Amino acid sequence: MPIYNRLIMLGVGLGCLSLGTGCATNPDPSAASGDTGSPVLATIDSGDCQPEQGYFDGLEVKPLTAQCLDTGNAAGYLESWKNGLLAGRLNNESYILKAIKIRREARQHLEENVDVERSRRLLDNMNKRIRVLQARNKTVDDWLMHYELTPPADVQTALVRQSTD
Repeated sequence: MPIYNRLIMLGVGLGCLSLGTGCATNPDPSAASGDTGSPVLATIDSGDCQPEQGYFDGLEVKPLTAQCLDTGNAAGYLESWKNGLLAGRLNNESYILKAIKIRREARQHLEENVDVERSRRLLDNMNKRIRVLQARNKTVDDWLMHYELTPPADVQTALVRQSTD
């Protein structure tokens, strides 16, 4: 596959990363099952508890229903949140490796004077993508460290409620 086709595929793949835009939405407060003042608890009550629906994707909360938090699944929510961040981090690492490979090929084309202008633009583009993805992974690492020590407040409250029941 030509190097430029791989660039297009990489660009498409970068469209919705764990820290990209449009990957998560906040719940609609007007449709919330109760006004808790919390984006985690203020969500549409689905009736069934599905812990896998709640996770944190690196930018916004994918909410867990209040029913799930009330029925003892706060620990599962934290696990889902952590798994979502780790999966996003792995995706970023995969894209970094692809960008490094494309960057290496672009350098080789520059040395061989093959399509120099395009190769130069491609090299610059891959350098920028690598820096952005590395910064995203640093953010993920910082959030994982922070929330390992201090989980989101709504989940802390639910965990305390569970331990006192």
